[in-house]
Amino acid sequence: MDISSTSLSMILANIEDAWRAGRDRRSARIVAVVSGSESDKKAWQETLDVCAPVLFNKDGSTLVLSLQEKTGKKTTEGNFLGTLLAYRFIKRASNEKGVNYRNFVTMIGMLFGRGERISPITQAKGCRKPAIEVTPLRVDPSGGKKAFTAIEEALLYFAPVARYLENGGFRGVLNKWGDETEIASRDLTQKPEENEFSEYDVIKFIKTSEITSERARQKDWVVFNGANDMVAQLSRNEKSVLIKRLKGLGIKPACDGKYCAGVSLGPTAVSYETLDIASEVFAEEIEKDGVHFDFDPYFLMALAMSEEDRSVWEKRAAEDKGLRELVSMVPDFFEKVQEIKKRFKKIHGRRLRRKVFDLGEDSYWVDIGQHKAMREKFLSLKDDSAKGIIGRKIAKIPETRDKNGNIILNSTIAPEVKVSGSTIVGSKITGAGVVENSVIIDSEIASPRIFEAFAVRSVRRGGTELKKNSGLYESFGREPLVLEEGMRYVSVLTASGKTDMMVSEDTNLRDKENTYDVPIFGNEISFKEAYDKMVGTSIEEIEKRRTKLWKS
Repeated sequence: MDISSTSLSMILANIEDAWRAGRDRRSARIVAVVSGSESDKKAWQETLDVCAPVLFNKDGSTLVLSLQEKTGKKTTEGNFLGTLLAYRFIKRASNEKGVNYRNFVTMIGMLFGRGERISPITQAKGCRKPAIEVTPLRVDPSGGKKAFTAIEEALLYFAPVARYLENGGFRGVLNKWGDETEIASRDLTQKPEENEFSEYDVIKFIKTSEITSERARQKDWVVFNGANDMVAQLSRNEKSVLIKRLKGLGIKPACDGKYCAGVSLGPTAVSYETLDIASEVFAEEIEKDGVHFDFDPYFLMALAMSEEDRSVWEKRAAEDKGLRELVSMVPDFFEKVQEIKKRFKKIHGRRLRRKVFDLGEDSYWVDIGQHKAMREKFLSLKDDSAKGIIGRKIAKIPETRDKNGNIILNSTIAPEVKVSGSTIVGSKITGAGVVENSVIIDSEIASPRIFEAFAVRSVRRGGTELKKNSGLYESFGREPLVLEEGMRYVSVLTASGKTDMMVSEDTNLRDKENTYDVPIFGNEISFKEAYDKMVGTSIEEIEKRRTKLWKS
């Protein structure tokens, strides 16, 4: 992560301000998370009730809601229709609690996805990807809950964005994926101009970037003008195709003669006035089984078009399989999106404004939903890089190192264990061995030989050898263990007992037929079977099983 010193300073200031806002009681006033089952809804409500005074306003004034994405027999909405459904629940709950939601920005975290690409860690967490602990930071002041999960980190550090929009006059819902940590590299600590965002109706969050061949295939893109008006949204494609479309929109090279646009980030904000209208226009789709879609890319693509662009929309549908699938679900989708804009103008006497909000080219972004990304996040805690400095700031790990380049906090290490260039927090290391350029968090490791690897929330009482880029996550055992480069070793605690599972960070877990649905690497069961065994298991039950193993 190569960022400027100015951007690094901004990110660190925004991290500190996220905590300061809670202490000063000026953090998010309404926070909701949306999940897919009744058991998850209950689990997340209990988690938020404990964590809210630490993550948000310390006086408990933040209204926290856990919602289930369910209406009738329908359990899948996508994050656009899911936002409309959540808005229905938020209005009801706010009225019951005596909170005028229209005075605030409501922050929503969407907690979905099977987490297949981070198997078997997802399974170990009861099939809740956002429940994966990502730092050793304590959340519950009583010490009862030890580690920050992905959802808590994601919501805490995006709350300054919600407050910044609110201070600038925006009123609406700010929707984001709940397992992605995003921190702006622009200054959010200062108050924006008065009413700067009061007439922002739909806000797409971006980071301006050059369109390279690799990014073109991986990202959706937002085109905008000098007034931050959203001109178009383009779905991921080959670079040549995207540039041809930019030329068709009259866009010229801007980044030292190269083409730039906004990388479409996950969050989208929608004003309450727009949500009121969209809820009416798409009322049938909210209830209709089998219909689901997100903000990105097609809703925003249609929103940026006009009725005269119908032929362009049809051409895109002919070229884009995902768009064809959406149109098959909602044949009049394009017309309905245009209807939102027509009703808005009739009611409010002006056109609906589509805007972009640039989090900054160097904004910090981490999605722990892939093994490589998780490994990079954990191992960054030992680095002197910008990403390492940011990661330690997030986790509240001090920068002070000993003479061997280590950061060691709340840990005991046997004299016969030689440690260098590593970060070790809340851990116990016994016997004799070596730990080099590694990260160990909340673990007990005996006789280590660990090189450029990580161990998190694990207890290994036999000899443990971890080779480069390998890692343990909630792994328990007394037997010796050797992990080859890039491998993971996880203990999935099913009702019938402990099942140890391995995977490589290079395994293509989207190839379900060959990697997810069948046992690999000598595992006794497949990741799919492990998922079926663990889905719905409460966080409390998993912790009981984990504690029993830890103390045995």
